Amino acid sequence: MDARHFDALTKALATPRTRRAILRTLLAGVGAATVGVRAASAASGQPCPTGRQFDCPGNQLCLFDEIAGIPRCTKLEGLDPGESNICKGEFEFTYCQRGSICCVYPEIRDADEGPRLELVANCCDNGLVCDREAGCVLPPGRR
Repeated sequence: MDARHFDALTKALATPRTRRAILRTLLAGVGAATVGVRAASAASGQPCPTGRQFDCPGNQLCLFDEIAGIPRCTKLEGLDPGESNICKGEFEFTYCQRGSICCVYPEIRDADEGPRLELVANCCDNGLVCDREAGCVLPPGRR
C-alpha cells in the first residue's frame, strides 16, 4: 500500500463511524491493495493460489480444473469487450453490459463458520453509481 492509500485509509478510520462501516473501509483498503497486484498474479493456465478471482489478470477467471483437481486461471473466449466486461469480486464474478459500471464493495456474507466480510461484484446501471462502501446507489442529490 502506498503512502497516498495509507493516508486516505487513516483519515477514513479517524472519522466517527459504526463498526460495520469501519470493517468495510478496512476491507476496501485491502481490496484495493489486492486489485493493485492482480496484474502480477497467475497467468492463463496457472493455478490460482488462493482460489480468489483477484488471482487472475484481465479477462481470466479462477475456475476449477476438473482434470487437475485444482483451481486455474482460465481465459474466457468469445467475450466481446464492446458488449460486456467481467466484474470480479473476491470469490464471485458477473458480466456487466455496456454502459454498466463494475462495482466491487465489501459486504457481510453468511458462511458455515459464521458471518464474514467479502468483496462482492455487482453491475450498477439505470443511473446508479458505485459507492465503495455501500455498492450501487443513487448519485448524490438524487433520491
